Amino acid sequence: MQNENSNYEKFFNHDGFVNSQDWSTTETRSHVHPMDLQMAIFHCGDNFVRQYIYTKLSFCQFALPLLVPNPCSSEIEFPLWAFRQIKKSWKSRAASTEIQQTNLCAIVNADTPLVSFIRFGESPASKSQMLNSLLGKQKNEVFFHRHCRGSSKNGLLMEGVTEIAWYCPGGRDDDVFNDCIAFTNLHGDASEHKKQVQFLLEISTVNVILMSDYDNNDEAKSILVDCLNSPKPLLCLWADK
Repeated sequence: MQNENSNYEKFFNHDGFVNSQDWSTTETRSHVHPMDLQMAIFHCGDNFVRQYIYTKLSFCQFALPLLVPNPCSSEIEFPLWAFRQIKKSWKSRAASTEIQQTNLCAIVNADTPLVSFIRFGESPASKSQMLNSLLGKQKNEVFFHRHCRGSSKNGLLMEGVTEIAWYCPGGRDDDVFNDCIAFTNLHGDASEHKKQVQFLLEISTVNVILMSDYDNNDEAKSILVDCLNSPKPLLCLWADK
């Protein structure tokens, strides 16, 4: 872990990193994207720090990083150990009956459907904001999006990160879903993050793609063909329609 932290320190302190982000040499950058701060702590922290962060984020009903690109390499990290202390409770109800069942378990052991959201190219609509609307009335915005306070277009460390959140019904009449469902959200253009897309296609119950008329590159077409050939249900949404 010491060597890994040393690599991260070199990454964040390296002049090439600063210059590659086109920061002005005559003007101090005064704004830090909130999600960059979260991910910087994640990359620099050990497993116990990550587990603590995940537990607090889950308690506050925020989405959690599921797949995280390593900023020092091309590897994708799946921080399973960080999820180990997270427990979820919900009341499920069968569609054919009114009988409710109370569930409480560690989320790493929960067998729930998973709906994955990805996008191709730039989208005029916010996929994260769309997910928040789908999740219904929550105490806060589960997925941080472009219209949240403090957001900016210059995020550095969220590109390629896949977040996950769970909808846990409470047995009320206004529940959006009758059972616990997991939702994942891949940040960035899916055609540039094929490793994450391949993983999501393997584990997802339903795949949702946010598209536009300008998504015509070969990589996007290849991923779309894979989705069409998959036995998993596929929903395509046109963001500019």
